[in-house]
Amino acid sequence: MSARPCSGPVICPLPRLDGLEPRITTIDSGAIELTYPGRPSAPGFVPVFAAANGVVDHSDRLPSGATLQLEHAGGWATRYAELQHLLTKPQLGRRKVRVLAGDVLGHVRRSDLRLRFTMFRMTEDGWIEVDATEPAHAWSLLPWFTEPAPWLIEPISPAPTPTAARGDPSLRSDVGPAGASLDRTPRSERAALVPS
Repeated sequence: MSARPCSGPVICPLPRLDGLEPRITTIDSGAIELTYPGRPSAPGFVPVFAAANGVVDHSDRLPSGATLQLEHAGGWATRYAELQHLLTKPQLGRRKVRVLAGDVLGHVRRSDLRLRFTMFRMTEDGWIEVDATEPAHAWSLLPWFTEPAPWLIEPISPAPTPTAARGDPSLRSDVGPAGASLDRTPRSERAALVPS
């Protein structure tokens, strides 16, 4: 039996953070903990992504953090625990909130960059936890940058004005079509401003 929650894309729940890939650090009866070795915190929010297309089954706020569970096609479910924020929650009634693989579900704590991730499979006996490390090799990693890229930090200088534009009225921004002035001063006041 394959531990793949769907036939579509499968996304790692945590992004590649400034080039650093999340790693599985703890395995506890099927649940795994994803962290960034050597990087205990981040200055900004780090998103938690939906691993696959699905619907929001339930969410809760616990002392350890927010928890969200998604149901996926084919009898699969994924749980995301110990989040700082949730950006989606179940809708009351019969209609469920749909999410796509890679949608941001919430954020991990900035001071403790880790996520507890669990996968479940529906069987005749109900939901059972499955080993979440098996599909990890097939996860696609999405990038996320907490610092702006170096090429965005350098100021962009304005393009130089061509010398021809200084003298040619058709290329100047203060002159309209056919040389008409774009001066917004009322005509009656303009006549008073013209020196005699």
